[in-house]
Amino acid sequence: EVENPHLSHFFNVVLYALLCVLLFVVMRRLFPQYNPLFAFFVALLFTAHPIHTEVVASIKNRDEIFALGFGLLSVYSALRYVQSSKLRWLLLVPVTFVLGILSKSTTITFVLLVPLAVVLLTPANFRQVLFLAVVLVIPSVFFSRLYSVTQQILFAAALFLAVVGLFVLKHFPAIKTQ
Repeated sequence: EVENPHLSHFFNVVLYALLCVLLFVVMRRLFPQYNPLFAFFVALLFTAHPIHTEVVASIKNRDEIFALGFGLLSVYSALRYVQSSKLRWLLLVPVTFVLGILSKSTTITFVLLVPLAVVLLTPANFRQVLFLAVVLVIPSVFFSRLYSVTQQILFAAALFLAVVGLFVLKHFPAIKTQ
């Protein structure tokens, strides 16, 4: 019996539409001081860009939709955590991050994207940034394809140093020369 692919294509279109709405919501949270049209046009450009045709048209590429969706949900959860300091949002960050990695391993890049977005675009304090780094580094080390303990420790240290270094660079301006 031949299966009908129309239902799967329909779900890809629905998932892609939800992804585009999620992108709009995340952009609104990242740039609250901007006019909402900015987030709308960014999401519209993403939605209409021809490079996404294959992802939506091919049933096999549903993993791409899920990976970006869960990655954006981890950014959204991190932003909500910074705004509210509620533990539930902090715990949702690694959950959505791991779901993204399980969808497609390239989601591991969000281990740096999430803290960088928080450091650069929010008034997060050092404790919040450190907690976010911890909850993202732990699953990253676990899911990264590093085989020795030394590699895993170096990877975790490099991630922490990158996040902490950026926080320090942003919040402690260079000594002014005379």
